[in-house]
Amino acid sequence: MDLNANDFEKWVPCLLERIQRYSPRVACFHGITAYRPFLDLALRCTDRRPRLGDQPEVVGATRLYLVPNPSPVNAHFTLTDQIGWYNRLAEFLAAVRASG
Repeated sequence: MDLNANDFEKWVPCLLERIQRYSPRVACFHGITAYRPFLDLALRCTDRRPRLGDQPEVVGATRLYLVPNPSPVNAHFTLTDQIGWYNRLAEFLAAVRASG
């Protein structure tokens, strides 16, 4: 299923509200294509190109993390690459838990 701009405009505010309400320690996004609209529509940050890993933006106390999308469309990331990113995410989660 392909998402269009209207889908993001409709659902990004809902996602932001849920992150604010539930305040998880970390919110992980799968894919830069999904994170860009969140960065733009929810955080009003249009001057930065997102990169994989820990993001400088936060939502309240929630840290944001970005991993590659595991979709076959994103096939330039191998299974080994994906595993590496999920291992980095696990290390990040452990560090966030240890710090507070």
